[in-house]
Amino acid sequence: MAEVLCQYVESIIINDFKLDFPIKNLNIQCVICIEKPEITIYNFIHRIFKYMIPLSPDIDGIIVYTVSLINNIRSKGLYLNNLNSHRLVLVCFMLASKIHDDMHYHNSVWSYIGGITLSNLHTMELFVLELLDYDLKVILPENKMISIVKSIY
Repeated sequence: MAEVLCQYVESIIINDFKLDFPIKNLNIQCVICIEKPEITIYNFIHRIFKYMIPLSPDIDGIIVYTVSLINNIRSKGLYLNNLNSHRLVLVCFMLASKIHDDMHYHNSVWSYIGGITLSNLHTMELFVLELLDYDLKVILPENKMISIVKSIY
C-alpha cells in the first residue's frame, strides 16, 4: 500500500523549485523546508504508514483521499519538490485521515510522525485548507481512482 503512494509522489516531484506561487495572500513559507530533508520521501511515507496501519482499517480510502488532495494542490499551482514534498504529503495524509476516519490521530501525533512542531503543523494545515478554499472533496477522474485501487491490490 505504501508503495503505491511512494511511486505516485516520487513521479510528480519536480527538481526545480519555483517561488512564483500564484496566490500571494497565503504564507507558502510554512510548507518549505530550509534544507532538503535527510529522510527520503520514500522512507518518510513508509514512516507515516508505520504509524497509520494499526489505527485505520481502511487505509486504501485514505490513500485515494491523499492522492486527490495532492492533485488539488497541484491544480492550484503548487507543485511538490524536494523542499516541500514531505510537509505537503504529511498534511494531505493527515487531512485525508481526518476526512475518512471517525477515529483519527490528534495533531500532536502527526507532528511527532512528521518531525515538526505542533505549531508548524497547525500553520501548514491552515495553509492547505485556505489554498483549497476548504474544499476537500475527491476530484480524481474515475479511471485514475480505479488505477490507484487496482495498484493497491
